[in-house]
Amino acid sequence: MQTPAGYSREGGQFIPVDWLQVIFNPSSLYRLVHMSLAAMIATAFVVASIAAWHLLKDRTDPVSRKMLSMALWMLTFVVPLQIVAGDVHGLNTLENQPVKVAAMEAYWEHEPKQNGMPMVVAAWPDSDSESNQFTLEIPRLSSLYLTHSLTEKIQPLTAWPKAERPNVALVFWSFRAMVYTGFAMFGIVVVSLYLRYRRSLFEGRWFLRLMTLALPMGLIAIEAGWITTEAGRQPWIIYGEMTVQEAVTPYQSWQLIVSLAVLWTVYSLVIGAGTYLFFKLTKRPPRTMLNENASTGSS
Repeated sequence: MQTPAGYSREGGQFIPVDWLQVIFNPSSLYRLVHMSLAAMIATAFVVASIAAWHLLKDRTDPVSRKMLSMALWMLTFVVPLQIVAGDVHGLNTLENQPVKVAAMEAYWEHEPKQNGMPMVVAAWPDSDSESNQFTLEIPRLSSLYLTHSLTEKIQPLTAWPKAERPNVALVFWSFRAMVYTGFAMFGIVVVSLYLRYRRSLFEGRWFLRLMTLALPMGLIAIEAGWITTEAGRQPWIIYGEMTVQEAVTPYQSWQLIVSLAVLWTVYSLVIGAGTYLFFKLTKRPPRTMLNENASTGSS
């Protein structure tokens, strides 16, 4: 859907020609690494948050202390690695989907008097006027991380017809939600290393509260990244080959409504059961669960 390869098109049908090219298309490995690291980070934050919540009630619990320590060590290595992987993935996206990157940066057109591309820290992209409102920028920074130069520029959004551009405001802000959450997670990692150095990782209640509140950070970053990826692909359902409009189903409205209702029902039951089980398990102190498992094993 993002970087199709290994196929031929016969009329309205796409025919696989080389399955290795289909599977290992130009962006598949970049996406695999980026998503795998994101899943590790999200899981580690959930584990660290649960451990911190229990430590707020009992800072002597050895199992909770080990949970928090191990999760933070995981984050110490994986979060910086994800920042590097994200940068490499971004360069791959620039090569294969340049209009998506232009939307991520809300970069509308070249400014002749401007050296390099500024990073737009915050703004409201206005597709009607093809410009940004209420802009806060850092000069040349986008050029640095997109082209690894202080002067080079990418293609602006105006290089494509309006019909071939995604929803710029949505892509711009979802990308920033992912990036800003990622750097907030990196900040937590740095603070945890400082507290380890001071031998007070489990002592500061402010840090334990912070870690408890940080539970959804990895999940937020994943969702924001997913929105960036899929909304940035628009108006294509298969990038460069088939638009969403061309792929609209021929089924009647009532059939789609029934199908959607069934899916919502099934997913609601799964989410409800999973949420209930999650809170049931996490509210019990890890030490008691470990003792129960040990006694069960010995018997």
